[in-house]
Amino acid sequence: MAYKISGTLSDDARIIVLEEVGWSLESNTEESAGVYEIEGLDDSNKLVIARKSNGNGIAYGFVTPIFYNASVIIDSNITWNTHQDFSGLDVVITNGAIVTLNQPSYQIIFTANSLTIDSGAGINGPNGGPGCNCQSNQDAAAPGGGKTDTSNKCFGSGGGHGGTGGSGRGGTTTLTGGASHDSATTPTARGGGGGGANYNIDFTGGNGGSAFKAVCTGTIKIDGYIRCNGVNGKGSPTTGLYHGGGGAGGAIWIIAGDVTGNGQLQAYGGNGVYYNSTTAGGGGGGGRIAVHTSNWNFTGSSSVAGGTGYSTGGAVGSFNVIT
Repeated sequence: MAYKISGTLSDDARIIVLEEVGWSLESNTEESAGVYEIEGLDDSNKLVIARKSNGNGIAYGFVTPIFYNASVIIDSNITWNTHQDFSGLDVVITNGAIVTLNQPSYQIIFTANSLTIDSGAGINGPNGGPGCNCQSNQDAAAPGGGKTDTSNKCFGSGGGHGGTGGSGRGGTTTLTGGASHDSATTPTARGGGGGGANYNIDFTGGNGGSAFKAVCTGTIKIDGYIRCNGVNGKGSPTTGLYHGGGGAGGAIWIIAGDVTGNGQLQAYGGNGVYYNSTTAGGGGGGGRIAVHTSNWNFTGSSSVAGGTGYSTGGAVGSFNVIT
């Protein structure tokens, strides 16, 4: 994966990457007019723009302004495992690129001047609270974890977050879903994982959705999507056994001067495996979406619905716009 940065680069500037082991000078060759490709930049590195001190040396450090009207362009798939700091830069996700959030332990915080997600591109977070390993004979982890049947009925309840997870049922046994938790206006928690079917590794509960926070001083434009959805439980819908619960939706917390676009904001719960009206895994509860902005001009769709499963499924989560 290569990040790209576009803008007007000063004649005496070079692009530097700060690696874990030290500094290294990257190529200054333009891919196209005003667009420079930064290879080898990942979560362990920090993008730095530095000015040449003379013809033979580099003045290491943060020197501004070097780029004017600068944009970091993400046009191919990439994974974010930790916080992403693009302070002062405009970030564009385009060309169908998918940014996958892969941090099951804490909320990933993204910071930039602005964020644009073009149609067909997006940020996807299916890796929140882990679904229960069916062979562990344990409930999914708190907070909001669904419960796992331990009496060989082989089913699990849904994970909880903004909404309570749906109950799971097998035989005459019913297990309640994971609890609702987290703030409706400043959400930081991942979705709870679904309970497992307690039979083998193929019948796990679904993961909860990731937790993602985007902070931009300017505009966040979403014509693509931000999704922190819970994952469906695994199992067999054609037999009376093995019905994993769905994971709960995660958290999307947006802070921006303006929010616009016609895309998708989603934090819905995953579905439990359904056999019939009395035998099924529980649906995951809906997640939490909170937007803090001075100008709410988003015309797209949003969902914090609970997943389907036994009975009524997972409960709806929370969606709030604070202006």
